[in-house]
Amino acid sequence: METVATTADNSVIASTAVISSSAKIGRNVRIGHYAIVEGHVVIGDGCVLNQHAIVRRYTILKENVFVDSFAVVGADNQDLKFDPSVRSGTIIGANTKIREGVTIHRASHEGDNTIVGDNCLIMGNAHIAHDCILGDNVILANGALLAGHIVTQSHCILSGGAVFHQFIRIGHLSMTSGNAAIGLDVPPFVMALERNQVKGLNVIGMKRAGFTHSDLQDLKNLYRLIMAARGNAADLAAKVRSEGQHGQSRAGQIFLAFFEEASTRGYLRAY
Repeated sequence: METVATTADNSVIASTAVISSSAKIGRNVRIGHYAIVEGHVVIGDGCVLNQHAIVRRYTILKENVFVDSFAVVGADNQDLKFDPSVRSGTIIGANTKIREGVTIHRASHEGDNTIVGDNCLIMGNAHIAHDCILGDNVILANGALLAGHIVTQSHCILSGGAVFHQFIRIGHLSMTSGNAAIGLDVPPFVMALERNQVKGLNVIGMKRAGFTHSDLQDLKNLYRLIMAARGNAADLAAKVRSEGQHGQSRAGQIFLAFFEEASTRGYLRAY
């Protein structure tokens, strides 16, 4: 990257970059040609903005965030009721990589933020809409689309071209297949696919994450008793918890806790 200046704090800023006077730039930052940093933005130490990257107003990039060319972080959202004068923002967690063409929109209401956690990978042309909250270590593959107000727990994998309805939750270490269309909550550890379907557990992902054989056996029982059974999923989970026979493992506790939180749209089921 050609440079025009190396600042006193060792940041390297290209001559054609446009940076607001109200933006705060950390140490060891690299900003490429034609990148734009708008007002009231905070760029953390070690961040890299490639050529033509855009960081809109009220956005915070924590340490070592990478924003690739033609990505737009913190843009005004597409809610028809949105008032652009609202001081809402976007927060991107440390060590997150945002690849080319990604769009991330700021929150809808005063003082709120769209949030992406630490160590996430947002691949090319993915979209994260207003008021989404992503946990740590989440992967969005190319072209994955999140509508507004979606909450993901940590270590989710959302495969290429998958689309997700607003106001749903996506559970810890779940995996959604490419081109899926998901409009219901995705419980932890499950494999989601096609249109609101479930195909068993993310066993390989669980093993890689260090879950034990006991965790897997416990979760298989919970899957049978809740995911594959008829009836209200939250009620079934509460019944299993009260009986105390299953759900004592670390994975089981994570799984059951997901059903204790209110669901706006209901849960994926395996029948």
